[in-house]
Amino acid sequence: MGRVRRPDARIQTREAGGRTQEARNKKILLVCMVLALRSPPPGFHLFSGFRRPASDFVIQTGLSSTESKLRKGSRMKRGVDYIGVGVGAILVDGDGRLFLARRGPRAKNERGLWEFPGGSVEFGEQLAAALQREMREEYGIEISVGDLLDVVDHILPEEGQHWVSPTYICRITSGTPEILEPDKCAEIGWFHLHEIPAQLTQVTRINFEHYRQRLDSAALSRKTDHDRSHPTVRS
Repeated sequence: MGRVRRPDARIQTREAGGRTQEARNKKILLVCMVLALRSPPPGFHLFSGFRRPASDFVIQTGLSSTESKLRKGSRMKRGVDYIGVGVGAILVDGDGRLFLARRGPRAKNERGLWEFPGGSVEFGEQLAAALQREMREEYGIEISVGDLLDVVDHILPEEGQHWVSPTYICRITSGTPEILEPDKCAEIGWFHLHEIPAQLTQVTRINFEHYRQRLDSAALSRKTDHDRSHPTVRS
């Protein structure tokens, strides 16, 4: 009768250790996938290399329909499936007038309302560069980007959209504004402060209020400087 060879304890330990490490690696991978899905760049498809059905991942991780959409290879929509960034320009001319554009029938949201123009920031694009590109594409103008006026939370529950919108004070350096994308823009014009239309987008209403506060603050500062340099002499 031959001897029965007992399993090597060292082999069993290595096998157990390997299974433990494999389980640990799976957990780490799962955590990384969930974190990556929090704010994916446009067109990023994290699960394109997996063969398992997307529904398996949804059941195991409890992820949202938006994240499920990403697994199925659908293109994510900025401002809808994840928070978008839309940069805006307050264009001021030599007479102090402000440039406004009325949103067209195929605008992303708030159609028919007047706004300080702007557009979406692409992945890897700087804010100022995005603003200059949008002005060139939509109105055929080149602009210089000045001071940051404000950053506004642009949340539209009725349209299911969420944006963050920084707005800069800008000037045109070359060109005359014209409508190059009529589906997105229905009308343009220059307005004095007292001529600003009442039908403004959510962000533009806030921008306009902040811009007026900025002008009032500047006027008060100039008056204070004048009073200091020209004190009133009482007899």
